[in-house]
Amino acid sequence: MKKLLSYSFWGALILLFYSCQPLVSLQIETIKPSQVNFPGAFNKIMFINLETDFNNDQEIDTLLFNIITNEMKLGFYDGIKLTPNIDSSRFIVGNHFFQSNLIYENDTINWNLLQEINRQYGTDIIIVIDSLNYIMDSGTETNYYSIPNEFYKFRELSIEVYWKMYDIYEKKIIDSFVYSDTLIWDAVDTDLKELDKKIPSVLSCVKEVSYFAAVDYSSRIFPVWKTQTRYLFAEGNKQFKIAAQLANEGKWDSASEIWKQYVKHVDKEIASRACFNLALASEIIENIDHAIQWAQISYDLKEKKRTKYYILILKSRKSEIDKLKGQL
Repeated sequence: MKKLLSYSFWGALILLFYSCQPLVSLQIETIKPSQVNFPGAFNKIMFINLETDFNNDQEIDTLLFNIITNEMKLGFYDGIKLTPNIDSSRFIVGNHFFQSNLIYENDTINWNLLQEINRQYGTDIIIVIDSLNYIMDSGTETNYYSIPNEFYKFRELSIEVYWKMYDIYEKKIIDSFVYSDTLIWDAVDTDLKELDKKIPSVLSCVKEVSYFAAVDYSSRIFPVWKTQTRYLFAEGNKQFKIAAQLANEGKWDSASEIWKQYVKHVDKEIASRACFNLALASEIIENIDHAIQWAQISYDLKEKKRTKYYILILKSRKSEIDKLKGQL
């Protein structure tokens, strides 16, 4: 399995030695599992937009189709940048029109057609937009009580996307999800011409809301990196400062050897801090079970809210790691 965690300290080393606070913080990046049963083994992913009639006039809106599909492609590309196991070379966009009635025959999925797509493009996962709707509202209001008069303008654009995700190899639906979101742009000015310049064009608004629809959906279906903050006790005695320095240099094993000397210290505060730090060290080296054990010992020595919260975080991470085993 791929590495599930990376870290970096916040702030300079001067924080470790001259801060009055016993704790220092560090930033870690962990992998959040997909919210769906995302397969870890796959060849390529294809994105298909089946929505071609945006004006409901029974005609294909080629220009809008190309603009919206392209913006969603960019959204997926940026979403993929946050994943640990997918790169853009494995993501294909179906830029031509796919007829919905060919993919769905009598409300049944035409797996033969999907398998033909697999043979043609080498893709075994397909992300499909079944339907896509936009609702826009806009207006201008005048405040006559201000001198000079103030004008307020807004534009509100809502999007609703019916997403589906298919595993062609297994012939199953991975995800079926209705996504909805609303973006609002507004501005105030005393000059109507200047006010109009502050509000994006309708096309720009459509692009933006389409882009974020793809970004948001990618965070649902793909495992993604997420940033979290952890804490380390750098104060306690001189040895704790040395251990913190070693940890800051990435020498967690050496730092742990120092902390282990204090886990049975007569001062329970010192012992609790040592165990807390050992829990963090265990998490950093990806031994989540030992991390939970050390955190629990720390809490048993000193019942602190921070430690209790950390135990909950570690248990949640253990659950996430179990889910990730089939996704990476």
